[in-house]
Amino acid sequence: MDEQIAEHLEVAGRALQWADTTSAAAELQAVLDLADLAVAHRLLGFVHYFDDRLDEAGHAFAEAELNLSQLSSASHRAVAWTAQGDLASRRGDDKGAATLYRRAAEALQDVRF
Repeated sequence: MDEQIAEHLEVAGRALQWADTTSAAAELQAVLDLADLAVAHRLLGFVHYFDDRLDEAGHAFAEAELNLSQLSSASHRAVAWTAQGDLASRRGDDKGAATLYRRAAEALQDVRF
């Protein structure tokens, strides 16, 4: 991973530890300006989620899922589906959340921990 990207992710992680969502969002956007990384989309989604910016969270989670579906294993995609399930639940869409959680669980069915 590029050193500059790693540095931005580290700073974003520290900002999230202190619940500084503004700084975290800025650092994650800097990562996305350098590279289209699923982890940055997912973390930015959570920043928006915790700031009650649910539409923006949904967009970021969808970008993470798209990225992961093209590049990663089922277990990585399950992480994106779980995040989308959390968002659906927060919006009061229990049926949608259950569908996403089930998709994640089915994807993980063959994964051994």
